[in-house]
Amino acid sequence: MDNPNEEAHKGDILLLHDETPNPKKPSHYIVYLEIYPRDPELFIGAMLTHSDINGNIPLQDDHFVKADPNGNAYPVSFDKSLVLNHPLFKKGDCVPFTIVGRLSQKGISFIEAQIAPYVVQFRGKDVD
Repeated sequence: MDNPNEEAHKGDILLLHDETPNPKKPSHYIVYLEIYPRDPELFIGAMLTHSDINGNIPLQDDHFVKADPNGNAYPVSFDKSLVLNHPLFKKGDCVPFTIVGRLSQKGISFIEAQIAPYVVQFRGKDVD
């Protein structure tokens, strides 16, 4: 898939394929939340991590959906997961991506409550 703003739904966990595989630095996944209202070329997301630093917020098992609507297990589910304590703003046409998991409604609500209000914070690759 090529554009989360056209193909992803709130709560989808995305793997962006611009990440160069590095065994010393595992891939991070981004939860798609919504199109950024001030710029429809961007989307608001939340990064999942295993890093318990900088105020990252622990998630719970029931924040994740375990299988897709066809009963196939998602490759990404709860694994002592945390979410960064701030939103990410990514270009909607950033790179090809794959949906590798999904948050439950409880997980979506929890993350939105933790990282709102959405204050823009860009990293270099976010706006190239």
